[in-house]
Amino acid sequence: PREEVEAFSAVAAKAKKPVTVHLRTYIRFSEAYSLVSLKLHNLLALQKMIDIARSTGVSLQVSHAMALFRVTWPTVDRYLGMIEEARGQGVDVMTDAIPYAEINGSLSALLPLWFIARLPQGYKSRWARMRINVESPIALRRAGYELKEQVRLMYSGVGGWEDLSGLSLGQVARKWGVSAMDALLRLSESSNGRAAVLFQAAAAEPGNEKHLEAILSYNSCLFETDALIPSRGYPNPAGFGTFPKVLGHYVRERKLFSVEDAIRRMTSASADRFGLKERGRLEPGKAADVVVFDPQTISEAHPMGREPAGRPVGIHHVFLNGAHVVKNGAYVAGMRVGRVLRQ
Repeated sequence: PREEVEAFSAVAAKAKKPVTVHLRTYIRFSEAYSLVSLKLHNLLALQKMIDIARSTGVSLQVSHAMALFRVTWPTVDRYLGMIEEARGQGVDVMTDAIPYAEINGSLSALLPLWFIARLPQGYKSRWARMRINVESPIALRRAGYELKEQVRLMYSGVGGWEDLSGLSLGQVARKWGVSAMDALLRLSESSNGRAAVLFQAAAAEPGNEKHLEAILSYNSCLFETDALIPSRGYPNPAGFGTFPKVLGHYVRERKLFSVEDAIRRMTSASADRFGLKERGRLEPGKAADVVVFDPQTISEAHPMGREPAGRPVGIHHVFLNGAHVVKNGAYVAGMRVGRVLRQ
């Protein structure tokens, strides 16, 4: 309820701590709001949090600014405009973003709320399965998303099914001889909702990335990974390549912003936002965190089919808390000098 979020934000404001939020929805139309609403749902979700920040005085960090699915992409300019207008009115609101078109999440996120409310019995209901097989693919296509080939399994969450990692949902369905939705339901039920997937081409697609570039170029946008890091399976490429991709693709190749601005938003701006006083700058008395990279070669290592993204290239040395943990591009075995960061 709004009252609970307001109360939480008021406590954070009093303690001078920022609040980070996953908005109620990042989709133009969703089950989060009434379908008869005249306003776009992703903008309603953003406006709610801006209003709460205005009324409580809290510093608001909108996590992973994104527009999910093709139908939502045209709303990005209005989305960023709302943030900029609020900032101009004195509301302390910023955002952050992932430099990838894919996002990771639970496979069960594709299940409608009416079906989730009937779990676990819904898995066994013939009527519920028939309804979801008809309604969900139609709803996804209406949003501009294709279920079979754009959803890739990171890990199944089921012992003995490790060979499914990296397959698209369509490939899993063909392997089992069922529909894509039936494969989704089987994975969700067997894993008790733990199966994780990459929603590929959810936030952009080749040749249609202006909205994603607009978000990344926004001056009050920081960079983040938002990546699940599984011990096995098919990892999210953002976990390996977020910052190398920003510095390589978006700075060197696309020239969307300068390398200095990119590094500022990766380091000092992020540290300032979250009150990490010992981090973010190369100054006497601060933690000696240093990355030595070649701006002409730094790049992510692209995933290839079922082969996931590998280690980025162009990073030669890393010092963490003053210790040399990566030397000439290789991890120094046994070095574990990191520590939990607290505000």
